[in-house]
Parts: sequence; C-alpha cells; structure tokens
Amino acid sequence: GKSGDANSDAVIDKILSPLFKSSSTAVYKNLCGEYYTSTAFALWLAYSILKTGKIPAEIIDQDRGRDIKTILIYNPYFKEHHSLVLLSSE
Repeated sequence: GKSGDANSDAVIDKILSPLFKSSSTAVYKNLCGEYYTSTAFALWLAYSILKTGKIPAEIIDQDRGRDIKTILIYNPYFKEHHSLVLLSSE
C-alpha cells in the first residue's frame, strides 16, 4: 500500500518491516495510483502473482527469493481507512 508519499511510506515501513523480515515485499500503487478502492486492483494483482508464481519487476520492493504461497495486501488509504486482505494458494 505504499503510495510514494515519504511520510506515509515511512510509517508503513516502521510497522511492517519488523514483522515481515524474511518476506518479499512489493508495491502496487505505482501502477494504479491512490484511490479508495485500490485494494481491488491489488487483489487482482495478487491473484496474478499467485497464479504465475512471479512478482513483476516493476513492483518489487524487497525480493527474498522465496516461493510465493501467501500474499497479504495492506492498504492504508490516507492514514484513515485501513484494509487487510490475505490470499493463499494452498
């Protein structure tokens, strides 16, 4: 859910980095922009990633080289509305 805003992205990093140290991370708002239902775009993208097993190079934030079996989508829309969606291929 990083939007490119340095302040918002720093908060996301502070929260998620310690929790997901060994996980690959990716961004999606660079492809679709910031809007109220961008989680729907992220859901489609996550499904595509689980189906192919590959993260598009344009969205990789950190690649840990692990197989992709589970994706957590986190969207903090302007620091007010938060959504979490968990997808699994198993």
